[in-house]
Amino acid sequence: MRPIVLVFLALGLATRASAQQTDSLSQPHAEFMERAYIFKNVPDGKTGEWFEGLVPLHIPFRQNVQGVYDKVLKGERRSHATTAGFGSVIVNLRQTRENSAPVRTPSYMPKLTFTYFNARRDDSLTLPRAAPKSVRLWIVPFVPYGHYSNGQDGCLFTFQVETGDVCADTSSVARDTVDAMVNRRDGSFSSHYVQLGVFYRKVALDPNLPEGPYLVARSYWSLGAQVRAYQPYYWLGGGMSKELRQQYGPTRVRILANRVRQHATGRFFGPGQLRVEGWAEGILGSLNDEVSRVRLSLEVARTMDKRSGWGLFARGYSGQDDYNLGFMRQITVIQVGATASGERMPSFRL
Repeated sequence: MRPIVLVFLALGLATRASAQQTDSLSQPHAEFMERAYIFKNVPDGKTGEWFEGLVPLHIPFRQNVQGVYDKVLKGERRSHATTAGFGSVIVNLRQTRENSAPVRTPSYMPKLTFTYFNARRDDSLTLPRAAPKSVRLWIVPFVPYGHYSNGQDGCLFTFQVETGDVCADTSSVARDTVDAMVNRRDGSFSSHYVQLGVFYRKVALDPNLPEGPYLVARSYWSLGAQVRAYQPYYWLGGGMSKELRQQYGPTRVRILANRVRQHATGRFFGPGQLRVEGWAEGILGSLNDEVSRVRLSLEVARTMDKRSGWGLFARGYSGQDDYNLGFMRQITVIQVGATASGERMPSFRL
């Protein structure tokens, strides 16, 4: 049986076992953090995989976002703020079609995230029982420390030889062959980074979707940007090497927009969310002329509330292959598969 079939069979069994909808109010708000994906790249001539998976685990150690949502529609105070803290362990896997179908150089991405939330209702409570039509949010996620590596310790390029702790060039190589010279078997990809984002979100409320004493959101749209810098923490082991920094690009600037709508029913999927999200990212400081300095992504996803938030998605992507040692490849693909998100539709106490 193909590996991709086994993965989706296991996914289906897991979601069927958790078919009962969980209490959404007890779940943490992992806003603008990595989602879970299991997908196939089409075409896969450059990536050469059976399937690819991004598996994040976001563990909250501080979380009171629902407490803010419980207050913002009540009383004279229209604005409320809080912070959240997460420790994350993220693994990106690509099972290749090589002999024995190995997972070649997985990506390991632990990080620490602090997020500032500010919620404000857009109009005052002028009448008893009257509720605003919308709430606006400012969300500022800050990653003071993140790590991105593939767990290998070989030289980055095949024309390098390790002497002590240094990889030295053994010959000159033309620029048009650098991609072929990346050591994709055990080459070391390692880096530390910091990241700061600022996002605005407008939440539309729907009094026709009551959930006990709560007023749930009908939809929301978001717009914002984030900057990631790979330069810091050189005094720590595992920082980005000079040659990797020159080719990969030490700074990333991303602009992101999305639109999410809650569906109370659905013929095939049942209740859940329809998400449309796009982003554009600029790669700054790279000397790599073989890969575009702009990455583009447009995604459509439909998730199911009664399947623990899992659903199906399709994404068009063009730009640098960001799977660690694939950084010298330019890919343009359609990615199709399953997804789950830690972002959930807000519910506000009346």
